[in-house]
Amino acid sequence: MSKRRDYKNKAWYAYDGIGDPYHAASYRKITQKLKCENGKHICAIFAGHGDINPFSPLSANIQQYIANGLVSGLAQPPHYKKHSQYYVYLKY
Repeated sequence: MSKRRDYKNKAWYAYDGIGDPYHAASYRKITQKLKCENGKHICAIFAGHGDINPFSPLSANIQQYIANGLVSGLAQPPHYKKHSQYYVYLKY
């Protein structure tokens, strides 16, 4: 039986800009407030935290949000409720 990864066990991770955006090793945990939302490049992801890097492999949902964000240029997942949570942010 797999461990349940809930909202409380997640953290923000900045993309290093050089590695594969679909691999957990390409991200580092951050504590500063994000200054990005939409753009052409991955900025950060909100994912299950292991420590310095998020859990590996990244969840299928996060990988899909990354793909959608790279195509659309918009933070993911798209939502229409004011206080919904984004899991992938992009930047220019």
